[in-house]
Amino acid sequence: MNELINPNKVVVFTGPELTQDCGTPNHRTHTPNGKHRLANYPYSPYAWQQSPAQVIATYNELKQYILAVEPNESYLAIAQLEHQYDVTVITQNIDDLHERSGSTDVRHLHGDITQAMSPTDQKLLIDIGYNYLSFNSNSTEQLRPNIVSYGERTYWQAEARSLISSASIVLAIGVSFDLLPTIHLLRNASIYSERYLLSTKGYSRLLQGYQKIREPFSESVPRIIVGLTR
Repeated sequence: MNELINPNKVVVFTGPELTQDCGTPNHRTHTPNGKHRLANYPYSPYAWQQSPAQVIATYNELKQYILAVEPNESYLAIAQLEHQYDVTVITQNIDDLHERSGSTDVRHLHGDITQAMSPTDQKLLIDIGYNYLSFNSNSTEQLRPNIVSYGERTYWQAEARSLISSASIVLAIGVSFDLLPTIHLLRNASIYSERYLLSTKGYSRLLQGYQKIREPFSESVPRIIVGLTR
């Protein structure tokens, strides 16, 4: 094995397919009741400037849907990897299903819906759990959801590249390839690492070197992880 990778390091990179497999709504498009509120009020700097009350109301509603969702066997299997490996979960998802299933090192590329952000210092994050975020008509005091807006830079990019490049195992599950940064991140995996790409839909042709598995996560994720922990 190449000396530049850590034989005990595993990176699990997860995306919207995995969380939707639990019943979580896609926060970029709509809520489960069919009201396309996020499509009408996309979380963008413009929407926040024009109608912060509506943006907050939409995410408060989304929180309630996420709170009702439980981690499934795929999430629990991922958490079990920590019994044998040094595991970092990098996720495109804004929910806390990984944390609730027992994963202890989780990096949210697009933010965390259980946190609020200071209006004056974006590095100051406040854990509010599933409490509602209140609207304050004074914009200089209004907390905003810790969600990466359209057009904003995602979190953890440099660290994610470093973690993926040093891992001996990279397991990508249900990731979205709509944005090129995802492909660029996963391309940082070492050619000496074990690389798996699990999906129920399809793959990007731009991503090579991964063993590609297309079947339900309830079957593929536990099976792959059992094989890695023998």
